[in-house]
Amino acid sequence: MFGGRPLPAGIDPAADPTMSTRVRLERNFDVPKLTGADPQVLAQLDRLYRRPGFMIRRCHQFAVSIFLRECAAFALTPSQYGILYIVDCCPGVTQIGLSGLIGLDRSTTNTVVLRLMRNGYLTRRADANDRRKQRLTVTPAGRRLLAAVDRAVRRAYDAFLAPLGPRERRTFMACLQKLMDFHNADTRAPIVAAVAAKSPAGRRTSGKRARTDTHDGTIRRQATYRAR
Repeated sequence: MFGGRPLPAGIDPAADPTMSTRVRLERNFDVPKLTGADPQVLAQLDRLYRRPGFMIRRCHQFAVSIFLRECAAFALTPSQYGILYIVDCCPGVTQIGLSGLIGLDRSTTNTVVLRLMRNGYLTRRADANDRRKQRLTVTPAGRRLLAAVDRAVRRAYDAFLAPLGPRERRTFMACLQKLMDFHNADTRAPIVAAVAAKSPAGRRTSGKRARTDTHDGTIRRQATYRAR
């Protein structure tokens, strides 16, 4: 029912993201009808639904759900794919370095790596010069999996962005990149660079929150560098 009248045939608010909050609430039988129709309640809920963090979280849920659907035949999660992809790009990367390249904390990275090793897609060996470091390599089975899943990953990407036209996609991706670059240093698992930056003149550069992790040679906290 909508405003006391039946919804038009063929309209399913649960499947239509363009449906108003009012319609969605009135179709949610766990929400009292009078509350669902209350304009004040709708306005209060929209204050939450329109917050960037809430919307990004929901979009992340959509993206993961679509990825799992498209890649179901390969039993691969987004995190597993990302780690496998990075190790294939950077054979011999340390586990600490991998954590920085994918933006996951070390504990989560280790959990995913162990799962991929059990499945026969990754191998791990101690560094010849520093036994504390664990270097990772993709196995032949892992490379075959990456090749096989590539088309499904592309389908997931296109399905998620399906509501956007070409120009909207470019704008959307540019805005996401800008937000990621700006906030990267403020997370407990930043994406890290391989080496510290230097100014063209060879002078030392300053970065408010940047420091070098000498154990693996990566910058743990990314920042904007300015020449002094």
